[in-house]
Amino acid sequence: ELRPQELFSIPQGVGMNSWDDPSRMWDWFVKNYDRIVELMPPQFKTYMPFFAGGCEEERLVAAREFFAVEEHQAPGQDRIMERVAEGVMECVELRRREGPPVAEFLVERESR
Repeated sequence: ELRPQELFSIPQGVGMNSWDDPSRMWDWFVKNYDRIVELMPPQFKTYMPFFAGGCEEERLVAAREFFAVEEHQAPGQDRIMERVAEGVMECVELRRREGPPVAEFLVERESR
């Protein structure tokens, strides 16, 4: 038997360690959304957009579509979604800007 806050910890831990499949946690969340919400106090529904966090712009688009559906909405959720979006886009931009130099550095270092 898990407490409501523990339902966040497990998928986030899996999501943060799924470099080979970054959509794994989001896909699980979408498939199990109704059950997840059922197990939590109603006020927790506001924080569901945090499941869309990470560094994948495609997931952000999917999350905005998902949370635009009326039955997936909760009071204050729009502010949470914007916080998540800011974090995702910051990560995406950082990868675009710094990814190539970091990759080049790692290749050079490995060849030594």
